Amino acid sequence: MSGFDYDAVQAAQEELNSRGGSKLFIRLDKDNLAKDIRILEPTPSMLGKYWVEVPIWWVNGKPITSPEIIGESDVVQEILDDFEKDFKNQKAEDQFKKFRDASKGQGLKLVKRIIAYWLPVLEFDWRIEAGSLVGIYDDKNEYDVTKIKHFIKDEKAKILDAKVTLLKGINNQILTGRDGKNFLSQENGYNMTIQRTGKDRDTVYTATKQEQMPMPEDFYGAGALDVLEVAKAGLYTETYIEQVLAQYFYGEALPENPEYRFPELRDKFKDSEEKATTHVSRRRTAETQAEPEVVKPAPEPQAEVTPVGRATRTAAAPVGRARRSDRSLLKDATNA
Repeated sequence: MSGFDYDAVQAAQEELNSRGGSKLFIRLDKDNLAKDIRILEPTPSMLGKYWVEVPIWWVNGKPITSPEIIGESDVVQEILDDFEKDFKNQKAEDQFKKFRDASKGQGLKLVKRIIAYWLPVLEFDWRIEAGSLVGIYDDKNEYDVTKIKHFIKDEKAKILDAKVTLLKGINNQILTGRDGKNFLSQENGYNMTIQRTGKDRDTVYTATKQEQMPMPEDFYGAGALDVLEVAKAGLYTETYIEQVLAQYFYGEALPENPEYRFPELRDKFKDSEEKATTHVSRRRTAETQAEPEVVKPAPEPQAEVTPVGRATRTAAAPVGRARRSDRSLLKDATNA
């Protein structure tokens, strides 16, 4: 039975309409090329919606997923608040604001918080002849899910990083249309084509409903990609988050290797990425196309790992708020 909650999506749409529009797995590039995808059914952790809202901080070009994604407080904001107090104590409040509000080309702020919308999807690389899909039918001219699977890029589920405008378009143009409740069904769901056109303020995202066809069961149920697990795999420890912020605001050295909250989950994620990199797609023999892009599939669900939080920081933590005296020398704000 599908975990898709039609009413939950309709209710969420009102809030989406109040928002503006983040490198993940699939993005609509600036080259305006269309992509053929199938949105997968949500896992239980997605609470009936087919997307997950992931809070991400960007600090001088480095993304930091906020622990809010797993129900914790926004530690990035808390550290920023501590830093601001520190600058005030050193009578350098204006310098802190200069760093915090600094921006690069086109007004892009160096320190900002965004919401990313992650959708579990399959991406297709269809073979088209005379305007029709070929190579996906059996001897009775019916869909063959085994053959369809060969046209799924890397034969792996991926994550689409969608802008809010695209998400609203999918909801408004497809979900509210005919047969919208079967939209994500494994047996009777629909594919779609998504595309970005224009640039800057004239950018437009579109979603067009395509074929209704069955999908391989590999990507549903126990084999489904869990978007929340992918987000958890990228969570840094609080210590490392503070080091990233201290590098930008104080000029401190950043350790060469990041420190992750859920290392076992991260390792599985990396293993899956390596397998995807070496994966040879079993496609039609006569086809000659470019190598598929490298993807980063989600890891398999893991047992809960006790997080490294503020209360459990060890005395050996490299840089912490307990060592504020080490930051008496502020870096030159003119370098921001």
